Amino acid sequence: MSDGTIAKPIWMSKTFWLNILGVVIIVLQTVLGANLPISPEIQATILGILNILNRFQTQDKVTLS
Repeated sequence: MSDGTIAKPIWMSKTFWLNILGVVIIVLQTVLGANLPISPEIQATILGILNILNRFQTQDKVTLS
């Protein structure tokens, strides 16, 4: 990195885990037919808002290695 910061591994990223949780919930609903008390549209909106809020806290760079 040219600015002197060290990138952290992706598995230490809050954004990564937030999105993994979102995918797990979607898969469980699809495969198991589980229904949450809120619509898929609201769930997607909540995930989007959480990602935006998390972005304001994120300062570190990540790497896949």
